[in-house]
Parts: sequence; structure tokens; C-alpha cells
Amino acid sequence: MSQLTKPANRRRAAITALAIGLAVALVPAIPAAAGEIAWRTGSSSQGTYTEPSSVRDKWRTGVFAELEKFNGPFTVTTVWFGSYNSSGTNAANVKGPRSKTITKAAWRYTPAKNDTGKTPFYVALITSGTGGMRVANPGSSSAGTESVELGSINGVAFSKRIEGDTVHLSAEVDGFTGSTTATLDEFESLGVTLRFEGPLGVAQGHLIQPGTLTAQQLEEAGLTEVSEGFYASEVNAEAQVLEFSIANDFSRSAAGATTYRVPVFGAPDESEAVLTR
Repeated sequence: MSQLTKPANRRRAAITALAIGLAVALVPAIPAAAGEIAWRTGSSSQGTYTEPSSVRDKWRTGVFAELEKFNGPFTVTTVWFGSYNSSGTNAANVKGPRSKTITKAAWRYTPAKNDTGKTPFYVALITSGTGGMRVANPGSSSAGTESVELGSINGVAFSKRIEGDTVHLSAEVDGFTGSTTATLDEFESLGVTLRFEGPLGVAQGHLIQPGTLTAQQLEEAGLTEVSEGFYASEVNAEAQVLEFSIANDFSRSAAGATTYRVPVFGAPDESEAVLTR
């Protein structure tokens, strides 16, 4: 019988996270794209950053952030656009009506929140519809898949879309949209998790490849099915990484079983925002 476990040993979790990060996310630094005004680039320690004065007078329709060389279930990237925020593992954005609302961005390494190590962190204002999430291998045969509605959680409507080799998970309410992405390879081992919050409430959804986990595993983990392959978790739950033992049918390993990890994000912390200049 498959067994669900929750990581209790922080040291073991940190070691595992580092291994996952090195294996999954050694990718080239992303360039600035059309429809964006970058306000943070280069290496940054984990923490929360507020946009600098140099972009305060710029009109924007949102904000986008991405950890360029690190991804895994133990990282959280969050962006704020006024009273709305969105969280994913290594990338997140929020879009809404055009304004000059101040933006913030953060990244966290959850097993070691006081660690001062740095990693490339890119943050930009979104100024047009072309700005925002990056697409892996846009010329692949899967490019152009239409958006599919997944259902609603706490009044927030979720949808998914595959573009190139990238899976997009989005949430929309009251004219604002939050989203995150994962490559198809990351989707196989982590799924895609998105937490979206606004004045009207908060919702957290998990997109998991259908058939990967059993009904018993999902129930024991507190994940509620919304539609096939899409699940809701308690939004007030403590940040954690759910670990599932699964058959090697879903593993790249030749061993008998592998671990499938699903991150659950807690409420983002913006209380110690750093004013960038």
C-alpha cells in the first residue's frame, strides 16, 4: 500500500531540497522580455523586496518574478500587486487593471529561512500582454493548447494551459489573475501548485498528473478533488511539502518506487520588505 509521509526532519528536508534544486533547475539566466520593465536582476538573498523609486512612475498591469536557477518543492516565489498576491515554486505573476500600484516580490527556501545564500532572482513590472511567464521550447508540437477550466475554489476560478513544454496554472477573481508555471518534466515530479489571494479571499490549487496518486493518498493528505487531476488544499495550513510514495510507472528511476512531492504554501510574509533603490 502506498504511504503518505510529511517531512519532520528539517536537516533531511534541506539536503533533499538542495539535491532536487541542483537536478531540476540548472538553467540559463532569463533575459528581459518585451512588455516588461525589470526592477530586480542578479543574485539575491531570500526575502521580500519592494520596487525601487526608479519605476514608481511607470504604468503597469502586473508584476512577474522568477528564480532563474533554482526550483523544487522547497522554494516559494511570491509577487504582490497591491492587495493581490500569487505564489508558485520558482515563478509567479499577478495581472490586473492598469495602474501605478506598488509591487513587491519574494523568494523563500522553506527548510532554511535564515540562510543567506544568493541565487539569481528576476522581477519585472508587466506593461503589456506580452510580459510575464516564460515558455520552455515554444516551438514544440504541444504549443498553442487552449485554456481548460478546472473549477473554482473559494470563489476563485482556476484554469490550465500547455504552451510549448510549459504548463500554466492560473487563478482569476474580480478582474485580477495570478499564475505560475512548470516545465512538463517538473510537472511529472512536482505537479503545479498555485496560491492566489485577494481582498475577497484566498485559494490554493494543485495540478497533478491524473493517476499519479491514489484516492486514499489524496484523502489522507487533506487534498480535495475539484476536477480530474486538480485538487484544493486548506489555505490556512502551515507551509509544508507532502511526500507520497508511488510506483515507478511515474518515475524516471529504475528502482521500485519513488517519492512524489507536492508543496503546500502558507501565507506569504511581507512584513520585512526591503526597499530596493
